[in-house]
Amino acid sequence: MSEKSSFNKHSLTWLIAGAVTISFAPILVKVSDVSPTVSAFYRMLFGGGVLLFFFLVTAAWHLPRLQVVLGMVLAGGFFAIDLFFWHRSILLIGPGLATLLAGFQVFVMAFVAATFFSERLTTTVVLMVLLAFVGVGLIVSPTIEQTDKNFLLGVTYGLITAFAFAGVLLTLKFTKRQSVDHKSALLEVVLVSLSAAVFLAILSWFNDESLVLANRNQLMVLFAYGLVAQIGWVMVNRGVTGVTAIVVGLGLLLEPVLALLWEALFFGMSHTPIQLAGAALAMMAIFVVAKGRRAP
Repeated sequence: MSEKSSFNKHSLTWLIAGAVTISFAPILVKVSDVSPTVSAFYRMLFGGGVLLFFFLVTAAWHLPRLQVVLGMVLAGGFFAIDLFFWHRSILLIGPGLATLLAGFQVFVMAFVAATFFSERLTTTVVLMVLLAFVGVGLIVSPTIEQTDKNFLLGVTYGLITAFAFAGVLLTLKFTKRQSVDHKSALLEVVLVSLSAAVFLAILSWFNDESLVLANRNQLMVLFAYGLVAQIGWVMVNRGVTGVTAIVVGLGLLLEPVLALLWEALFFGMSHTPIQLAGAALAMMAIFVVAKGRRAP
């Protein structure tokens, strides 16, 4: 076995392990028994705090430039909006569909790249966007007949999440293009996480949502949520460097697929065949577009 093939196999293992780990994150949101903004706040506080501790004990003292710091804070603002709407979507339509809709950031990124970064928008991308929205139409069609406003609101929140997450990725991409410094990467993640926690604390205050936890169970679940989300993304980031874009797309599609499975197993949630067909179409469209883009 060559060194290259061995490295790729290890990278694939990290990617799959990360996707599986992250798939439990929306489940923890649902069982946390706190308001959506509060669970988002503690995810970023605990996740960022653990990484900050690791940064301090490893003595990796290398502060980024002010321009990079400001970029990370802006990314944290977009991340706060992302989680603000994603958590509400999870509670309204379930972890699986909410996570699937958040994956629509792929299409937002494709259109922004074509508009502002001179990347060619192919016919395939346009067709996949149309296919994805056909999928969303199938997902919401049974609820339109039942006039389920909460379900439709959850779908809307999920799509807003996609735009907000695209804002996170675009901000990080632009900021990193302005810097050749790779030694402060861990601290940059800490800055994004903790700045997002600050923004979420402000949002919780405006929404009159107390950040005080009622019991130890909430604390344990939210701490687990912060660790699961953060560790999962560390695994994904380690894995994407050694595999192709098509493998990255397939690996990350495990997240919404498994989230759908977990919600069925843990909460007894079920979807109609039409909704499952719509989810399958949306997943296929996301995969086709993702494999056509470069790995992160």
